[in-house]
Amino acid sequence: MPRRERDEQLEPRPAAEPQVRADVEERVKGLAAGNAGIAKGLVDIVRADEAFEPDSFLKGARAAYELIVTAFR
Repeated sequence: MPRRERDEQLEPRPAAEPQVRADVEERVKGLAAGNAGIAKGLVDIVRADEAFEPDSFLKGARAAYELIVTAFR
């Protein structure tokens, strides 16, 4: 895929409220389907990147997977 260059600088997002981050952590734990290792990894990502949104991540991951799989047909 071609790279896109960004002309404007992205402004940092304000830090999310602790309760909002806790809710996101609980949501990503649910995405792990009981796998403790995956849950820990996702929670680590949430804690390291306050802008991480699991739903957007999954949407992008699904699109990338589809692109990769269809490229090998």
